[in-house]
Amino acid sequence: PRRFDEEGTDALYDEYYRLLAKAAETRLFDVLTHFDLPKKHGHRPERPREDSEELAIDAARRAGCAVEVSSAGLRKPVAEAYPEPRLLARIVRAGIPITFSSPWVSDPVAATHSAFVIFTGFYVICLAVTWAVYLRKGAPMAKAGV
Repeated sequence: PRRFDEEGTDALYDEYYRLLAKAAETRLFDVLTHFDLPKKHGHRPERPREDSEELAIDAARRAGCAVEVSSAGLRKPVAEAYPEPRLLARIVRAGIPITFSSPWVSDPVAATHSAFVIFTGFYVICLAVTWAVYLRKGAPMAKAGV
């Protein structure tokens, strides 16, 4: 967490996405995990780093990498799955396959977290598909009320 104070949250997010894109470009990975890991301790950029995210999303798509949806963040200070729903929606809209996971622990709360992540992922996929259908019909989401 000290690096956030020294280098700045926005800069660390940008660097993380740059390195994630570089990892995808090596084609050594089938799955990219913890797509928005810098949020782990609750540090958030001033605004979403959409340009940097797009570099990583595009690299994953070109390399044929899937992206993991993980409940691990639910047990961290951020208390949120990786990646956050806004980012997951962008990943799904880009046509990137997703996979679900949760760290194995013998804890009933972990099982609840896993179910929550799967439900959230399914919900985001449904929203992304709905969005794509509306766009194909020429109706922007704002007009469709979505």
